[in-house]
Amino acid sequence: MIVGKIAYELAQEKGIDIPSCALGENILLDFDPHKFVPGTIFAIGNAQIEITKACTLCSHLSKYDKKLPKLILNYRGQYCKVIKSGEIKRGDRVYLIKNSINNCSKLI
Repeated sequence: MIVGKIAYELAQEKGIDIPSCALGENILLDFDPHKFVPGTIFAIGNAQIEITKACTLCSHLSKYDKKLPKLILNYRGQYCKVIKSGEIKRGDRVYLIKNSINNCSKLI
């Protein structure tokens, strides 16, 4: 699962302190992955992943704050599948390989 830092920032703005990886992400991104639709493919390091669907509301997040699940509902994360396995390291750039809306490629 990929999650954008925006989810953590929204929680912080509302005074909800959640630890790193509390949202269950495998990869934390500097941009909002919800701006992309299923079928979008990213290259990170020498791996490639494809967005499959948005993560749903998760009630276990209530343990941090009862308002948290609904607060970050639209920023919870995107499930992905591995298209090409490879190594991903902290700080690797993310490249948009295929945008399912217009099939463009660019550096994010």
